[in-house]
Amino acid sequence: MAKINLTQSEARKILGDNIFAEDTPKRKTGTGLPDNHANRGMKFEKIINDANEMYRKGNVAVITKVPTEFIPVRRGGQIVTAKVAHKSVVDYLGVWEGIPIAIEAKSTNQKRLAYDEVQPHQEQFLDDWMESGGRAFVLVSFGLERFFFIPWDYWSFCIACWKHKNMPDWDYDHISFGELSFPLNRKASISVEEVPVQFEVEMNKRNGTFDYIGGFANVGIGWERGVIALHHNKRKKETS
Repeated sequence: MAKINLTQSEARKILGDNIFAEDTPKRKTGTGLPDNHANRGMKFEKIINDANEMYRKGNVAVITKVPTEFIPVRRGGQIVTAKVAHKSVVDYLGVWEGIPIAIEAKSTNQKRLAYDEVQPHQEQFLDDWMESGGRAFVLVSFGLERFFFIPWDYWSFCIACWKHKNMPDWDYDHISFGELSFPLNRKASISVEEVPVQFEVEMNKRNGTFDYIGGFANVGIGWERGVIALHHNKRKKETS
Protein backbone atom coordinates (compact mmCIF):
# COMPACT_ATOMS: atom_id res chain seq x y z
CA MET A 1 0.00 0.00 0.00
CA ALA A 2 1.37 3.40 -1.02
CA LYS A 3 2.21 5.92 1.70
CA ILE A 4 2.58 9.68 1.52
CA ASN A 5 4.32 12.10 3.87
CA LEU A 6 2.43 15.35 4.53
CA THR A 7 2.42 18.06 7.12
CA GLN A 8 -0.91 18.65 8.83
CA SER A 9 -1.64 21.78 6.79
CA GLU A 10 -0.73 20.00 3.54
CA ALA A 11 -2.93 17.06 4.44
CA ARG A 12 -5.85 19.35 5.21
CA LYS A 13 -5.41 21.27 1.96
CA ILE A 14 -5.18 18.15 -0.23
CA LEU A 15 -7.45 15.72 1.58
CA GLY A 16 -9.95 18.08 3.16
CA ASP A 17 -11.34 18.35 6.67
CA ASN A 18 -12.70 14.80 6.79
CA ILE A 19 -9.39 13.26 7.87
CA PHE A 20 -9.61 15.32 11.05
CA ALA A 21 -13.29 14.70 11.66
CA GLU A 22 -12.78 12.34 14.59
CA ASP A 23 -10.74 15.02 16.32
CA THR A 24 -13.50 17.63 16.15
CA PRO A 25 -15.56 18.27 19.31
CA LYS A 26 -18.81 20.23 19.37
CA ARG A 27 -17.39 22.97 21.59
CA LYS A 28 -16.55 26.18 19.75
CA THR A 29 -13.94 28.79 20.56
CA GLY A 30 -14.00 32.54 20.22
CA THR A 31 -12.57 32.20 16.71
CA GLY A 32 -15.68 30.34 15.53
CA LEU A 33 -13.64 27.20 14.88
CA PRO A 34 -13.81 23.98 16.90
CA ASP A 35 -11.05 23.87 19.50
CA ASN A 36 -9.39 20.75 18.13
CA HIS A 37 -5.78 19.85 17.38
CA ALA A 38 -6.18 20.56 13.67
CA ASN A 39 -7.58 24.08 13.90
CA ARG A 40 -5.45 25.04 16.88
CA GLY A 41 -2.29 23.94 15.12
CA MET A 42 -2.67 25.24 11.59
CA LYS A 43 -1.98 28.93 12.23
CA PHE A 44 0.67 28.14 14.81
CA GLU A 45 2.37 25.79 12.37
CA LYS A 46 2.55 28.56 9.76
CA ILE A 47 4.03 30.99 12.31
CA ILE A 48 6.72 28.46 13.22
CA ASN A 49 7.41 27.54 9.59
CA ASP A 50 7.84 31.21 8.68
CA ALA A 51 10.27 31.64 11.58
CA ASN A 52 12.23 28.58 10.50
CA GLU A 53 12.46 29.90 6.95
CA MET A 54 13.77 33.19 8.36
CA TYR A 55 16.42 31.26 10.32
CA ARG A 56 17.48 29.27 7.25
CA LYS A 57 17.79 32.33 5.02
CA GLY A 58 19.71 34.17 7.72
CA ASN A 59 22.08 31.22 8.31
CA VAL A 60 20.90 31.09 11.93
CA ALA A 61 19.57 27.54 12.04
CA VAL A 62 18.12 24.78 9.91
CA ILE A 63 14.90 23.47 11.44
CA THR A 64 12.34 21.50 9.47
CA LYS A 65 8.84 20.17 10.00
CA VAL A 66 8.65 16.41 10.48
CA PRO A 67 5.92 15.21 8.11
CA THR A 68 3.28 12.75 9.18
CA GLU A 69 3.10 9.54 7.17
CA PHE A 70 -0.42 9.02 5.82
CA ILE A 71 -1.96 6.05 4.03
CA PRO A 72 -4.40 7.42 1.42
CA VAL A 73 -7.81 5.77 1.23
CA ARG A 74 -9.19 5.68 -2.30
CA ARG A 75 -12.70 5.24 -3.62
CA GLY A 76 -13.23 4.92 -7.32
CA GLY A 77 -9.60 5.76 -7.98
CA GLN A 78 -9.75 9.05 -6.03
CA ILE A 79 -8.32 9.83 -2.61
CA VAL A 80 -11.28 10.47 -0.33
CA THR A 81 -9.57 10.38 3.06
CA ALA A 82 -6.41 9.17 4.78
CA LYS A 83 -5.30 7.54 7.97
CA VAL A 84 -2.09 8.05 9.89
CA ALA A 85 0.42 5.29 9.19
CA HIS A 86 2.76 6.01 12.10
CA LYS A 87 2.64 8.27 15.14
CA SER A 88 4.82 11.33 14.71
CA VAL A 89 7.70 11.59 17.17
CA VAL A 90 7.90 15.40 17.37
CA ASP A 91 6.94 18.33 15.16
CA TYR A 92 10.36 19.81 14.32
CA LEU A 93 13.97 18.69 14.14
CA GLY A 94 17.02 20.73 13.28
CA VAL A 95 20.40 22.17 14.18
CA TRP A 96 21.25 25.53 15.78
CA GLU A 97 24.92 26.51 16.12
CA GLY A 98 25.93 22.86 15.94
CA ILE A 99 23.37 21.78 18.55
CA PRO A 100 20.74 19.21 17.47
CA ILE A 101 17.32 20.40 18.64
CA ALA A 102 13.91 18.72 18.76
CA ILE A 103 10.72 20.73 19.18
CA GLU A 104 7.18 19.63 19.95
CA ALA A 105 4.63 22.39 19.27
CA LYS A 106 1.41 22.70 21.26
CA SER A 107 -1.37 25.23 20.81
CA THR A 108 -4.51 25.84 22.84
CA ASN A 109 -7.31 28.38 23.09
CA GLN A 110 -7.99 27.36 26.67
CA LYS A 111 -6.57 28.83 29.86
CA ARG A 112 -4.60 25.69 30.69
CA LEU A 113 -2.57 23.16 28.71
CA ALA A 114 -2.34 19.59 30.00
CA TYR A 115 1.14 18.12 30.28
CA ASP A 116 -0.12 14.86 28.76
CA GLU A 117 -0.71 16.69 25.47
CA VAL A 118 2.84 15.45 24.90
CA GLN A 119 2.17 11.77 24.27
CA PRO A 120 4.14 8.97 26.01
CA HIS A 121 5.96 7.97 22.81
CA GLN A 122 6.96 11.62 22.35
CA GLU A 123 8.17 11.82 25.94
CA GLN A 124 10.37 8.80 25.32
CA PHE A 125 11.75 10.26 22.11
CA LEU A 126 12.57 13.60 23.74
CA ASP A 127 14.22 11.84 26.70
CA ASP A 128 16.31 9.74 24.29
CA TRP A 129 17.16 12.84 22.23
CA MET A 130 18.47 14.59 25.34
CA GLU A 131 20.42 11.52 26.45
CA SER A 132 22.08 11.46 23.02
CA GLY A 133 23.37 15.01 23.44
CA GLY A 134 20.62 17.05 21.81
CA ARG A 135 18.43 19.81 23.22
CA ALA A 136 14.65 19.52 23.32
CA PHE A 137 11.81 21.98 23.82
CA VAL A 138 8.05 22.34 23.88
CA LEU A 139 6.96 25.44 21.95
CA VAL A 140 3.58 26.51 23.34
CA SER A 141 0.95 28.95 22.12
CA PHE A 142 -1.89 30.20 24.31
CA GLY A 143 -4.50 31.60 21.94
CA LEU A 144 -1.83 32.73 19.47
CA GLU A 145 -1.21 35.65 21.86
CA ARG A 146 1.33 34.33 24.37
CA PHE A 147 4.18 32.02 23.38
CA PHE A 148 6.65 30.00 25.44
CA PHE A 149 9.76 28.03 24.45
CA ILE A 150 9.95 25.59 27.36
CA PRO A 151 13.02 23.37 27.89
CA TRP A 152 12.13 19.69 27.94
CA ASP A 153 14.08 19.37 31.20
CA TYR A 154 11.57 21.69 32.86
CA TRP A 155 8.48 20.13 31.25
CA SER A 156 9.54 16.54 32.02
CA PHE A 157 10.34 17.27 35.68
CA CYS A 158 6.95 18.97 36.07
CA ILE A 159 5.36 15.80 34.71
CA ALA A 160 7.41 13.64 37.08
CA CYS A 161 6.55 15.77 40.11
CA TRP A 162 2.86 15.64 39.21
CA LYS A 163 2.85 11.87 38.66
CA HIS A 164 4.75 11.29 41.93
CA LYS A 165 3.08 14.04 43.95
CA ASN A 166 2.20 11.62 46.76
CA MET A 167 5.75 10.32 47.07
CA PRO A 168 7.99 12.14 49.59
CA ASP A 169 11.04 11.72 47.37
CA TRP A 170 9.35 13.82 44.66
CA ASP A 171 8.19 16.84 46.67
CA TYR A 172 10.54 19.24 44.87
CA ASP A 173 9.28 22.76 44.26
CA HIS A 174 12.10 24.38 42.25
CA ILE A 175 14.47 23.46 39.44
CA SER A 176 17.62 25.37 38.53
CA PHE A 177 19.65 25.61 35.34
CA GLY A 178 22.99 26.94 36.45
CA GLU A 179 22.35 30.08 38.47
CA LEU A 180 18.72 30.49 37.39
CA SER A 181 15.97 28.87 39.47
CA PHE A 182 12.35 28.26 38.45
CA PRO A 183 9.30 27.04 40.37
CA LEU A 184 8.07 23.59 39.36
CA ASN A 185 4.42 23.26 38.49
CA ARG A 186 3.07 20.21 40.33
CA LYS A 187 -0.31 20.11 38.62
CA ALA A 188 -1.65 18.10 35.67
CA SER A 189 -1.62 21.20 33.47
CA ILE A 190 -0.05 24.62 33.23
CA SER A 191 -1.36 28.15 32.61
CA VAL A 192 0.20 31.31 31.23
CA GLU A 193 0.66 32.64 34.75
CA GLU A 194 2.49 29.49 35.86
CA VAL A 195 5.07 29.29 33.06
CA PRO A 196 8.34 30.98 34.10
CA VAL A 197 8.55 34.36 32.38
CA GLN A 198 12.09 33.58 31.21
CA PHE A 199 10.64 31.01 28.80
CA GLU A 200 8.32 33.51 27.09
CA VAL A 201 9.07 34.59 23.53
CA GLU A 202 7.21 37.33 21.71
CA MET A 203 5.85 37.95 18.26
CA ASN A 204 7.26 41.15 16.79
CA LYS A 205 4.05 43.09 16.21
CA ARG A 206 5.81 45.64 14.06
CA ASN A 207 7.05 43.28 11.34
CA GLY A 208 5.22 40.05 12.24
CA THR A 209 8.37 37.99 12.81
CA PHE A 210 8.54 35.29 15.46
CA ASP A 211 12.10 34.81 16.72
CA TYR A 212 11.58 32.03 19.26
CA ILE A 213 15.24 30.96 19.26
CA GLY A 214 16.69 34.46 19.65
CA GLY A 215 14.16 35.42 22.28
CA PHE A 216 14.97 32.35 24.33
CA ALA A 217 18.75 32.41 23.82
CA ASN A 218 18.85 35.97 25.20
CA VAL A 219 18.22 34.67 28.70
CA GLY A 220 21.28 32.45 28.40
CA ILE A 221 19.78 29.10 29.38
CA GLY A 222 18.81 25.85 27.77
CA TRP A 223 21.43 25.44 25.08
CA GLU A 224 24.40 24.19 27.06
CA ARG A 225 24.25 20.84 28.79
CA GLY A 226 25.01 21.33 32.45
CA VAL A 227 24.01 20.45 35.96
CA ILE A 228 20.30 20.65 36.70
CA ALA A 229 19.35 20.88 40.35
CA LEU A 230 16.01 20.01 41.93
CA HIS A 231 15.24 21.84 45.16
CA HIS A 232 12.92 21.46 48.09
CA ASN A 233 13.56 23.85 50.97
CA LYS A 234 17.03 22.85 52.25
CA ARG A 235 17.25 19.65 50.21
CA LYS A 236 18.74 19.53 46.75
CA LYS A 237 19.06 16.74 44.21
CA GLU A 238 21.40 17.18 41.27
CA THR A 239 21.16 15.53 37.88
CA SER A 240 23.11 15.96 34.68
